[in-house]
Amino acid sequence: MARRFERAGRRIDRELDRIIQVLDTQVRPAAQRRSARLLSAAARKLDALAQSLGAGAARRRKKASP
Repeated sequence: MARRFERAGRRIDRELDRIIQVLDTQVRPAAQRRSARLLSAAARKLDALAQSLGAGAARRRKKASP
């Protein structure tokens, strides 16, 4: 009985190592690429919003000037 548990424990350890390897080599890099794309898109939208707000403030200053 003890040998069966020992074999099962070794197999579980091997499977966990394999899962960790897959996570490190495939899942994490893919998630990082997706995150980078999303952050870049958010940065572009924030930049466009900042430009729009800046342009609106400039127009309001021109209207307020005598």
